[in-house]
Amino acid sequence: MQHEMIINPNATTIQKIVAATLNSLNGAAMHFFPNLFVRPSTLFVKNGGKRDQIVVEIGTDKGFNAKTILDNLDVKMMYLIDPYLEGGFQGSKKAFDIAKKRLRKYQDKIEFIQKKSEDAVDDIPDNIDFLYIDGYHTKKQVAMELMLYYPKMCSGGVLAGHDYVAMHIPLTEAVVEFKQKNKLELQGGSLDFWMVKP
Repeated sequence: MQHEMIINPNATTIQKIVAATLNSLNGAAMHFFPNLFVRPSTLFVKNGGKRDQIVVEIGTDKGFNAKTILDNLDVKMMYLIDPYLEGGFQGSKKAFDIAKKRLRKYQDKIEFIQKKSEDAVDDIPDNIDFLYIDGYHTKKQVAMELMLYYPKMCSGGVLAGHDYVAMHIPLTEAVVEFKQKNKLELQGGSLDFWMVKP
């Protein structure tokens, strides 16, 4: 299930050299240098070639992954869900300011929704092409997000997420149970998982 990470084609030459060197670290490098790599689920969606996609990211934090998605996919609109709570795990006012700055060139294609994911579901349209979950990693939270957002996805939509590794057993349990209940094919690599809605 592990795949080599793909270096972001938008990286500078020096960044590409560093990224190629770090590739041997596999998933760990993605955490330390998130702007150098395109996550495998994003590449999976990109290879599908769909245009004008509706994308939702739960857990935007500083916007590294959102920028990579926007740089690599044909996005019509991207909804960025993060409550940006002070004292939260990562999201805070400072993280929100960084994300806004990082994503400013896409301001006409993004909408920040500063709510918890369970409170934001009604703010999201019913035709999601790509859903990326990287919020709070408890089994209860991930299971709830899968249950709430899956019905809002279009047929052929890709449901994906991050940190699908042994150190996040509750998250992986929620994903596997959802996959089994819905009879979906689970794929993954380099910390990502993804499934396609029939």
